[in-house]
Amino acid sequence: MDKKEQPLVSVIVNCYNGEKYLQEAIDSVYAQTYKNWEIVFWDNASTDRSAEIAKSYESKIKYFKCDTNISLGKARNKAIEKCNGDLIAFLDTDDIWAPEKLVKQISEFCNKDIVLNFTNTKYINDDGVKYNLYKKSKVFNINLFPRLLESNIICLSSVMILSEAVKQLSELFDDTLMVSEEYDLFLRLAYGKRCSYINGNPLTIYRMHNESLTYNNKLLFPEENKLILNKLIKMYPEISIKYKKAIRKNIANIEFLYAMGEFRLNNRISSRRRLFPHLKTNKKFIIPYFFTFTDFKYFEFFLKLVNKQHLI
Repeated sequence: MDKKEQPLVSVIVNCYNGEKYLQEAIDSVYAQTYKNWEIVFWDNASTDRSAEIAKSYESKIKYFKCDTNISLGKARNKAIEKCNGDLIAFLDTDDIWAPEKLVKQISEFCNKDIVLNFTNTKYINDDGVKYNLYKKSKVFNINLFPRLLESNIICLSSVMILSEAVKQLSELFDDTLMVSEEYDLFLRLAYGKRCSYINGNPLTIYRMHNESLTYNNKLLFPEENKLILNKLIKMYPEISIKYKKAIRKNIANIEFLYAMGEFRLNNRISSRRRLFPHLKTNKKFIIPYFFTFTDFKYFEFFLKLVNKQHLI
């Protein structure tokens, strides 16, 4: 990116029946200390008051609507096509930004040769429990790809990307994926490129609730992550050797997701069989492995009991 003092930021808000939290999300964009932005609002055939809420704001919102509901990846691709910004940020309708988020991220792009930046994120669940995604002292190497290859560690609403870099990809979001399309994009964008992370206090608030797409499609994650890994190896065969350890951890994490799905369905033997070969790869699997000799409700109770202040 040219080192512009005031680059335009296109904020993509994809919406499908998001009226419950939508105004709070949009207000957090208007509250930004950095003012050179536009909102590209893509209404994915909502039937609630989402359109009315979006249109109640002034002209900095560019409103578009599909006639029929399409996949989230396809909707995001259509929104990208409408972006005029030097930089692109994403804000889901149930998430919120801290007022200084954009200005801090823009500083990263103006001072570093990067294609992607992300921030610490505060997670809030339905019970009001709050915790940070990362430790405040967490630092990620500017060569993010190996760590990202192990597992998806990035919250989409925390991300800002270089518009030129993403539009140069042979594929934007993979619209055949239902829940992991952003992970696929991050991996392809980060391979061979530099990224950065703003540590410390969270600049993004991510809301977890029972109505979210993420919450209701947990069993799709291992299936899609396996597809993404195979796709990536096909695109870049050299990573099979260069990042062998990271791929081994990726496979272990996929099996862990499968195992937890089996455990929730009370298929405890099947769950243990998936976990056992990977206990040496990730020692954190040992505790859930032993819980598979009991009922899943005890494991859920344990997770609530030992809830930490951060995930990573």
